[in-house]
Amino acid sequence: MPDDDPLQRLLADLPPRDVVPTALTRATLDAFDAMAGREVTITEPGQIIEDVRGIPCAIESPTTHVAEVCGLTISASEAARLGVTEHTHPNITIADRSTP
Repeated sequence: MPDDDPLQRLLADLPPRDVVPTALTRATLDAFDAMAGREVTITEPGQIIEDVRGIPCAIESPTTHVAEVCGLTISASEAARLGVTEHTHPNITIADRSTP
C-alpha cells in the first residue's frame, strides 16, 4: 500500500493491546508522573460467602497490601494530543509503534 494510505496512518498509531484506551487529561498525566515511585496502600474488599442455596451469609476480611506506583504508558497520539513528551514527563512512556 502507498505510504499516504489513510487507513495505514490510522492503524500505525494504535496503542498496544495491553494499553487500555481512555480519555486522559493533562492533569491525570501530571498526577501519574508525580506519583511514580511512591508507595500506596491498596485494600481489596473480602469475597461474599454464600450458603448452598446461593444466599449471602458472610463476608471474608478485606486484604490490604502496599504497592509501588509505576509509570504510565500512553500512545504517541495521546502524547501529541496532550502536548507531553518523555522529557516533560519522565515517568510516562510513549509507545511509538513505528519503531520495531
